[in-house]
Amino acid sequence: PGIVKTINKSNMPFKKMENVTAFIKACRALGVMEKDVFSTVDLSEEKNLQSVQRCIFNLGSMVRKTAPNFKGPYLGVQQNAKIDDTKRQDQVTTQYTGLRQDIKNELRGAGMNVRIAGQPP
Repeated sequence: PGIVKTINKSNMPFKKMENVTAFIKACRALGVMEKDVFSTVDLSEEKNLQSVQRCIFNLGSMVRKTAPNFKGPYLGVQQNAKIDDTKRQDQVTTQYTGLRQDIKNELRGAGMNVRIAGQPP
């Protein structure tokens, strides 16, 4: 409670979307991984309700760790795995580097011999 500062009670569509956006920010703050968070249009336009459901279940799992004062009820099972949810480093994409340069660097760093088509080994 209190993680969402303002809840709009208006039936105006943009106010409803602000509420959804506030919920998404709260999910992130409570530890839901970015891959499990839905976008506003997934719910407001009913584009992908399955991703909304997945987010709610993951929130139910994460809140056990990140909000110890919350005593339930809970959805889903507690997640015990330690997962590092980091973003790959941004890169400039050109016709020479392609979109897969970051993956090539990761694989080469792991000792794998990787060659990207059109690039020298």
